Amino acid sequence: DVIRGRTIDGYIRGATVFLDISGNGNLDDEEPSGQSGDGGRFEIALNASQAACKNLAPVVADVPVGAVDESEGSVEEAYQMVLPPGTDALAAGQEVNITPLTSILWAELYDLYNSGQLPGLSCEELQDNPDAQAALQEKIEEAIANAVRAYNVPEEDLLGDFIASNSSQSQLTARD
Repeated sequence: DVIRGRTIDGYIRGATVFLDISGNGNLDDEEPSGQSGDGGRFEIALNASQAACKNLAPVVADVPVGAVDESEGSVEEAYQMVLPPGTDALAAGQEVNITPLTSILWAELYDLYNSGQLPGLSCEELQDNPDAQAALQEKIEEAIANAVRAYNVPEEDLLGDFIASNSSQSQLTARD
C-alpha cells in the first residue's frame, strides 16, 4: 500500500512526510516516511501493519529550513503541516494534499483531543475502537464545516490542490 500526494504552501520540495502512527508529531523509527520532490509530490510505502493505520493516523510534513517553496523560494523558518486522519481521499487511497488549510483541521481535532472530546489520535487508540473512529469521523466533518465558514474557503480547496485549481483566495488564506 502507498500514500501519494503533495505538500502545498506553494509546492514544497524537501519536506519529510510521514504517517504519524503514534500521533506524537515526531517521525519515530517504526513510522514510514518519504521526501517531497518537484511539485511537492511525495510517496510513502507502507507495510501491512502500517497500511492498517493509513486512515487512523495523521500524515505530517516537516518542512525544514532550506526546503523550497516553488512559489516563494527557500524556506527560512521550519514548520509543520498536517493532514488529519479520517479524510475521504485518504480512506479511498486517492492522492492527498498536506497544506496550511489541512493543518487548521488538525489543530481543531487536536484541541478536541486535549479537552477530552476525542478518545485518541494515535492508530493504537483508534484501531480496535469503532466508537472512537466514528467520533473522529464526526469531528473531522465538523472541523471541515467550521473551517469553510470561518475562512470562506470552499471544501474542495480545503482538502484539495488550491494551486492547481488557481484559487487565489484559498492561496492567500493558506499563506496567512
